[in-house]
Amino acid sequence: MKDLDGQEIAVQGRGSGTEAIMNLMAKEHGIKYKSVSFVPGSNVRALALLKGTIKASILDATNKNLVMKEAPGKFIVLPLGQVKASDESLFATKGYLEKNQAALAIFVEELIKVNRAINANPNSMLDERTKLGLLKDIPAKLDGEILPYLQEGVANGIFPNDGGGERAAKIDLEFFRLAGALKGENLKVEDFWYFAPLNAALAVVK
Repeated sequence: MKDLDGQEIAVQGRGSGTEAIMNLMAKEHGIKYKSVSFVPGSNVRALALLKGTIKASILDATNKNLVMKEAPGKFIVLPLGQVKASDESLFATKGYLEKNQAALAIFVEELIKVNRAINANPNSMLDERTKLGLLKDIPAKLDGEILPYLQEGVANGIFPNDGGGERAAKIDLEFFRLAGALKGENLKVEDFWYFAPLNAALAVVK
């Protein structure tokens, strides 16, 4: 990480998790970036790395694997230590959640079922994709990365069987606090997250 001192980096966007990770790494290693560019889309940043238009960034697992495969020996993956935060999060206003409780209940229950199905058998998602005709426009180079991504995700615990819940929320609060994106001590998860839909779904999905 110290080799990035004074270098240009690219992240997803202002206030994003990728920016928070890079800010946290800068603080931990005592470095300062020359500049930070905002380049939305992990796939866009992956292509930019391959073309040489950006030098360092954060990628999701699928695009990290693609870059390493397309340019073997050109890039290295820097260790992030004990950085832990949600890989994916869903957001909505509380008013929307309260207004659409019936539809939301079905949605959250199905998300939990999908997470559990992936953890039980990542290959099952390829069968579901074919059956439902999903991701038909995915680039051919990424098609073969779907299963490795799911397998890596299962190994790293990014598909929690309980949807993450309060445990994941606490980890996220601490992560964004350390990264400087949130200010204050003893932050309470209930001030940032609304758990009623998830708790209701967990009571139904056994």
